[in-house]
Amino acid sequence: MHTGIRRVSAVIVALAVALAVTGCGQSSEEKASSTVQKALEDAGMQVPDTVSKETVKEWPAKFCSLTVGMTRDEAVAVMGKPTSSYNDSTANQDTWEGWGIDLTAFYDIDDHVNQLDDSTGEANLPCDKTRS
Repeated sequence: MHTGIRRVSAVIVALAVALAVTGCGQSSEEKASSTVQKALEDAGMQVPDTVSKETVKEWPAKFCSLTVGMTRDEAVAVMGKPTSSYNDSTANQDTWEGWGIDLTAFYDIDDHVNQLDDSTGEANLPCDKTRS
């Protein structure tokens, strides 16, 4: 319980600093973003990097080139760094999410792709939305 309170406190402090600094120009906005990122990391929380629209536009074609059976490393080599990644007892997956697109590769215990899914349906994939 106390860890959760510390995390929330860190986020609130980071956001307050970011708001105080952002009115001072472009470089201050970058400093504020860095401050927020650092505070979240210190609190044990992770915020994915911002993904450009150009990068997201490339994801559908790349995602369609992924195949069931590929290793996690192979999938990441094709798609690029996932915006979120889980490898624990509840989930083993990588997700590429941004600008309304949400693509997920699910892995088996040996880190081989066993399902690919466009969970939002917004990617207009030139291949099947779900492949397993």
